[in-house]
Amino acid sequence: MISKLNRAVLFAAIVSLFQVEVGASDNIILNLLTRRYIASHTDHYLSQQATETVGIQEGQIFYVPYSNLSDTAPLYELYHNDHADHMTSRSTDESDYHLKKALGYAFTTGQSYLSPIRRWYRATYGDRMIAFNEEDPGWFGYSLEAVLGYGFPRFGKRCETNFVLSSGDVTIKANKQAGGAISELSWNGKQFINNYDYGRQIQIAFNFTNTAEYDNPTEAGSVYGCPGIVDAPYAQGSPIVYVTASGPTLLTKTHPLQWQPENWGGGPDRPVMWKGTIEKSVTLNYDTKYSAHVIKWVSTLNVPAEDVTGSGDWELVAAYLTSDFNKQYSFDAQHDVLTDKSDVVPNNDCRGAPEDEDYRPDSGGVINATADSNYALGVYRTRTDGHNHFVHCKFLNSHGGGKYGADATKWSVMGRESMPGVRAGVNTGVVYLIVGTLDDVVDTMRGMYLDGY
Repeated sequence: MISKLNRAVLFAAIVSLFQVEVGASDNIILNLLTRRYIASHTDHYLSQQATETVGIQEGQIFYVPYSNLSDTAPLYELYHNDHADHMTSRSTDESDYHLKKALGYAFTTGQSYLSPIRRWYRATYGDRMIAFNEEDPGWFGYSLEAVLGYGFPRFGKRCETNFVLSSGDVTIKANKQAGGAISELSWNGKQFINNYDYGRQIQIAFNFTNTAEYDNPTEAGSVYGCPGIVDAPYAQGSPIVYVTASGPTLLTKTHPLQWQPENWGGGPDRPVMWKGTIEKSVTLNYDTKYSAHVIKWVSTLNVPAEDVTGSGDWELVAAYLTSDFNKQYSFDAQHDVLTDKSDVVPNNDCRGAPEDEDYRPDSGGVINATADSNYALGVYRTRTDGHNHFVHCKFLNSHGGGKYGADATKWSVMGRESMPGVRAGVNTGVVYLIVGTLDDVVDTMRGMYLDGY
């Protein structure tokens, strides 16, 4: 039976869970759970608050839904006054522990992309502990006591947990902490990608409205990414469904997070997950007859909502490069015209179609290169749906911080399978990333056009 005190605490905890505005039907608010440790009396406990200060922060452990969805059950934090010990439970009252707070809702059915929320117990310490996904507390004298449900696994204090794939002369790293987005691309001893935060990768994103970054599912995660924005225990990376490889092909799928969680009832410790999925297939060394390295990139957007009727902008792929890729070119393969756009792309802004027809070739693309032309990354596409739309951006403000600094240049490919927007269901687009020297990238794009790409 629940005591009067526990009833009051339970009511307050449930009310607190619903104080945040519920997001749109195509989004799920999540609680970001971290594990903390009080060393003085060997007590592990979970927290969903970034402002928590008691104990040592051990890192992210799970995402769980913030509210009660189908196939979920409440998850509570209990406390034992005499033992000064916390316990996570599906019950509000267990083994003389009383309710302290609600943590969210665990999934009751396991899926391949979810991990069990395992509670372990060590009698000599009187400590009950939730284990990290790959952790085995049995080595330290703990015994498995219960499985409390399932959550999206997280990765402690790590900003990156990379899946590495190499073929030919190119190596890519897909960050499992950030939805499988490409955190690094290396060729000939050079790393190309800015990787400042979870917006600056090679990745896929979508805008459902005219308002920039409002309804904006992003493959890697939210604005609260790392290493450039927040500490790793609170970095909001998109939960993955899978990251794997088949030969030279990387395959990833994620439920992307909204870039600005506040727009949907979330915040710094409350990510907002889009119910749709983003998938990609990335094949290295795709066609070896050219002088540059060709990567086939297939983007798939699974949209759960009604047809998008506004100006939905889908970035089939966008690449943020390190600041030394400061030369930017458009290339019209049909007319064999390379145009230097470096001086017309505004700093802290972008340039593309329709204001500049150089970004609408029937076949061709855009390229970012180093000043000496020894390293270049381009993207090639032949229009298939009535238009091509490439974009160049520049963010060069001499900012430090992050893994490779905040300064970056960008190109992207915008795609719509049907006008006026991407429709509900499965939408797929194909582009080709080209890696090499500037001359080799241009020569390869020219050759791909002549070969019917």
